[in-house]
Amino acid sequence: MAEYRLPPRQKMINLVYIILIAMLAINISADTLDTYSLLDKGLRRRADKLESYRAILRDSLLTTVDGASGFIASSDSMADALLADIDGIKEAIAKSADKKHYVSADELQALEELNAVPDVMLSAINPRGSRLKNSIVLYMDTVMAKVTDTSARELIAAYLDLDHDKKLTSWEKETFTSMPAIGGMVYMNTLRENVLLAEIQMYQDILENHYRKTASMAAADGNSRYVLINNDQKVVSVDGTIEVPVVDVAPYLESVLYAEYDNLIDVLAIGITPEEIDFRISGGRHFLRNGKLYISPDPGAEKVTLSMNCVRKGERKYLGSKEFRVKSLPTPVPYIRFRDGSRYTGTVPVEAEKMAEAYSVGAGITEPVEIEYRVAGFELVLIKNNSGEVLSAVSEGPYFTSEQKKILASAQNADKMYFTGISVRNPKGDVKYQIPPISVPLYE
Repeated sequence: MAEYRLPPRQKMINLVYIILIAMLAINISADTLDTYSLLDKGLRRRADKLESYRAILRDSLLTTVDGASGFIASSDSMADALLADIDGIKEAIAKSADKKHYVSADELQALEELNAVPDVMLSAINPRGSRLKNSIVLYMDTVMAKVTDTSARELIAAYLDLDHDKKLTSWEKETFTSMPAIGGMVYMNTLRENVLLAEIQMYQDILENHYRKTASMAAADGNSRYVLINNDQKVVSVDGTIEVPVVDVAPYLESVLYAEYDNLIDVLAIGITPEEIDFRISGGRHFLRNGKLYISPDPGAEKVTLSMNCVRKGERKYLGSKEFRVKSLPTPVPYIRFRDGSRYTGTVPVEAEKMAEAYSVGAGITEPVEIEYRVAGFELVLIKNNSGEVLSAVSEGPYFTSEQKKILASAQNADKMYFTGISVRNPKGDVKYQIPPISVPLYE
């Protein structure tokens, strides 16, 4: 029996039908897009109100709680950096989606565009999704360290939770792989709102603790024999003096210690100088410099315990102990230095003439502490647009070699330029490792 074959016309009809079904499957309805837009506008309005409320709470803390300016400046700096990163991601998504029709992130045109979000968040050259996740986790740890109330901690954890269901893939891939452009905007504005809510919750908890302690101390009658110092009761003599020495320690920047770094520790010592204290440590090493205590965790240590003793009247006295968690410092961000003092971190289009003024590659972090890393080497790669020719040269330090300078001078708009193989040394200088590359899109 002869095999039946479809005529060419019927094959074409079937193919068009399959393509039509596929297009309908990925099409996003107008109602869905309108809902996204309404959500986005509401989120932006609420974020503006939260910004104002955050400022009110911040002013209240500064005028009410002694010594609040330090941790407020640290918290605000970290929150502002995270919010700026979120705003930058929104702009990048809008530019990728709208292309020549781009106006601003708040005036997105191509709402249903499906490539902008994954292109921005999952880029192999500039993985903004993974960087955003690391920043949020670091911010949550910082905020949680300042909050004592269990309910408040659970609420903050819910605001900043990044758990995902698919354990075989990353949070960023699960979240951003199939997200339309307007969905990316809504998600970023939701994150913005949650960051503000977390900081507001922290400020409220600190204020409530302050008022609680103030009320407790005011309620004490004239026969009280105790005073609250460093969250502990100390005996008060009839003449009003307290039992000394009293010692408390805390990291100068955050509630954790950072690996491969000499962490400055705040030492509150009443009735004794830091030099008279016998510090003992497990999980790290410590040293005093100009009356200030520094702790450097051991490689691989997850926690460090510091105990304190002193000798008074021939007797050894235990003063207390403190346990610190150990975390890794964030991955340093590479950048290009120019002779006019400006810096460029990549991804934003730049003129080829501007790149010819570059003289070195640097790297650093600004949170939780500002550190400039020493660049140990990098490779410059230039792909010519007109011929496809690939030019590359390696430097064994932060500065451009003569060969690399020639490559920079030969670059033209529309060429593709990359700085790869960027290696840096840790703050102590004893470990060298690679960090993400810099992508330099030259104007077409």
